[in-house]
Amino acid sequence: TSKLMVFGVILGDLILMNILFTVMYHLWPHMSNSPIFSGGYWEMVSFNTLCYVFSTYYNGVVLHLRKTKNLSIISKVTKNCVKFAIISVAFISLAGYDAISTRFMVLFHFANYILLIVWRLTCHQLVLKFRSKGRNTTSCIYLGSSSSIRELYTEQSHKSTGYRVLGYFDEEPDEKMDKNIPYLGKLDTVINYLNEHPVDNIYS
Repeated sequence: TSKLMVFGVILGDLILMNILFTVMYHLWPHMSNSPIFSGGYWEMVSFNTLCYVFSTYYNGVVLHLRKTKNLSIISKVTKNCVKFAIISVAFISLAGYDAISTRFMVLFHFANYILLIVWRLTCHQLVLKFRSKGRNTTSCIYLGSSSSIRELYTEQSHKSTGYRVLGYFDEEPDEKMDKNIPYLGKLDTVINYLNEHPVDNIYS
């Protein structure tokens, strides 16, 4: 599921980026007399797509992670777009094409940066809503009832994070634990529980 999310987000990036480029490419002659690029339109679209995929595919998406904040998403988009701009400019220089319009390049990359931030944040909200309905969930149990476990539950208790806390194990029930967390038994019964119930994560 995570791989499908990453693929869908990057595919959306590419579609939006190429739509933006197409619109700007056809409007540019009405805005400026300077040529955009010595190559053709499809050539530009092709190398833009390749450069962006190269800049983004590995570790380029974080919005699908369980505890991702909006600031982390914006930071990731910033890094992706900076790498994309550097690689695309370097590609033009090394390939021997005539220099692309600097003004066009700056406007395109800035507009693309803003567009992708809006797109990624929108995707993140959709993922949170999807998980809040009980889908794409990860089941987990706690070993012990320390303060760190209680703090962890505070973060994971929101449905939008996609965690489903099955309960906790300890030598005896802890009154400080949230009443919504079922007490599952003593620590020496954990193995028996795992043999009978599917659990994705264990925290201690």
